[in-house]
Amino acid sequence: MVYMGSKAALVSELGPILKSHLVSDSQWYIECFMGGGNMISMIDHPLRWGNDYNDLLPEMFSYLQSKVYFDERTCEWCFPEDTFPTEVSKEEYIYMRGHKEEFPKWLVAYVGFCCSFKATFFQGYAGKMYQDRNRASIFKQFTAQYHNGMRGVKLTAGDYRDMDIPRGSLLYLDPPYANTSAYKSSAGSINKFDHPAFYRWCVSQVKDNECSVFLSEYTKPDYGTWDTVWQQIKFNNMYSGGGPKPFNVEKLFRCIGE
Repeated sequence: MVYMGSKAALVSELGPILKSHLVSDSQWYIECFMGGGNMISMIDHPLRWGNDYNDLLPEMFSYLQSKVYFDERTCEWCFPEDTFPTEVSKEEYIYMRGHKEEFPKWLVAYVGFCCSFKATFFQGYAGKMYQDRNRASIFKQFTAQYHNGMRGVKLTAGDYRDMDIPRGSLLYLDPPYANTSAYKSSAGSINKFDHPAFYRWCVSQVKDNECSVFLSEYTKPDYGTWDTVWQQIKFNNMYSGGGPKPFNVEKLFRCIGE
């Protein structure tokens, strides 16, 4: 789905690297910061677990898992036409923004992210053309013919530290980047992400839990030993100002240990 900080444009680069480190079908592939699910939906593996701090996104993906069906006649994965609204008006958008508790979480997630300009949660209404594009992007994650997409992913919501990580798992971590904006829960509270504590947790997963830990970031963590396994310039495609698009150097690090 279209999502702030999405790795959709990098899946073709990062996906093969991550998959090459999945050594058996009994090993879990886990994303503690799943976000819009663009990476996990492209990892073709039997054991996948996606978690996110914002509980609305797992709720929406769980809802979609319950709606998708296989059409025996066409041999395709499909959705009922009423899966999402065909159009959310500006008036409906504004009302839901102020009355989220009156609606199912999956619908709040859809309207809050996919009907908002630049996919920023309820930060500005986006019309039907934008909604159609976002809806198609989400459906594509569930209707892939040659892999399972988001079908079959274990979905949870909560703090990464509360997850009971199976021993020997592969962790792909895409948390809020250091020195960038904090992120919000579904209730709107700001999570001031503790990067030093997170880096210590990563090292402990390698040292004590025998996990393979990969991290997307702009800068190498200042705790532990990390190898840079990949890097690429990434332009900000959501930038709407004048002049050249701003960019950062997107990097993938692997934690070696202390």
